[in-house]
Amino acid sequence: MKQTKPIHIAWYVFSDFLMASLAWGIMYFLRKYFLGLTVSEDGELAIDDNFWLGITLVPIGWVILYTLVGSYRSLYKKSKLQEITTVFICSLIGTAFLYFTIILNDIQDDNKSYKYYYIAYFTLLGIHLLLTMIGRLIILNITEKQLRSGKIFFNTLMIGNDETAIKIYTDTNKSF
Repeated sequence: MKQTKPIHIAWYVFSDFLMASLAWGIMYFLRKYFLGLTVSEDGELAIDDNFWLGITLVPIGWVILYTLVGSYRSLYKKSKLQEITTVFICSLIGTAFLYFTIILNDIQDDNKSYKYYYIAYFTLLGIHLLLTMIGRLIILNITEKQLRSGKIFFNTLMIGNDETAIKIYTDTNKSF
């Protein structure tokens, strides 16, 4: 059977970058909305240099974090549960970092409520977690279909006598 070309890990990196950029872009406007600042002027979104800087640099930080925890290894050996756990933990860490470096500086008036900080933190956490998981699960579902259909396979050496090797082979094929 001819093997299909496997999905390159760069698609995973691209998905993470795109989703982190989208999450930060959404959060940029939500922060303005939560603070009562102008979100749009004359029907156009109020975009400044901080927006472009944020949707470029923040996703690079997320990709670096995911690289440090080893997320960009073989797609075909990943578990969905393990990915959900890894993304959740990384999202907690990354969101806390963004909270203390960027969001904490949003309110300049001491009379404002701390409610904004809680809303901002959990909104960013939720948006980033949801979008990143959507991107990753789409790619993992494609890899799972490739494995189950036999388009992608791992060469395996079976050691044992004829009966044992045949039994292992048939049991393995049944599980897929």
